[in-house]
Amino acid sequence: NEKFGNWEKIKRFELTPEIWSTEAGHLTPTMKLKRKVVLEKYKNLYDKIYNIS
Repeated sequence: NEKFGNWEKIKRFELTPEIWSTEAGHLTPTMKLKRKVVLEKYKNLYDKIYNIS
């Protein structure tokens, strides 16, 4: 993290309660992230990280 610019550094993160998988609906069969599904499922964590009320 020290070698990165300020805009590149990770400042906050949250762990999700489950492992992301195709079975759980987080990933496509080719292991690509289903961003819309993840955002809908973890909206509360997203809001917490970005301080959205």
